[in-house]
Amino acid sequence: GTSGTSGSNGITGAGGTAGSSGTSGLNGTFFGSKYSHIVNPATGLGLSERLQTSVVTTSATTADAMATALCVMGETKARALLATRPEINAQITSVQPNGQPRTWESAGFARLTSAS
Repeated sequence: GTSGTSGSNGITGAGGTAGSSGTSGLNGTFFGSKYSHIVNPATGLGLSERLQTSVVTTSATTADAMATALCVMGETKARALLATRPEINAQITSVQPNGQPRTWESAGFARLTSAS
């Protein structure tokens, strides 16, 4: 169960604070391409890759911000960053070109979910 909610999008519980972000609903169309509501600051456009991230850490603000940042980075760069930040536990689910989901979890996230 959860013990309460934070001021951001995170949820506080026994294992830390969780935040999630994702682009599963590519709901904007611009010149024939679909984009999400999450904007890539490098391009000024919404993300077009379908990605969902969940983060568990000690701070609601960090969990919320990191979940969105990991989406913007994309799976490869996100995984590289997470390798240097063991205090941030994350799950990344991407949709492959064949339409099938692929899920990756950091070692810490895997430990959190196997403990339940």
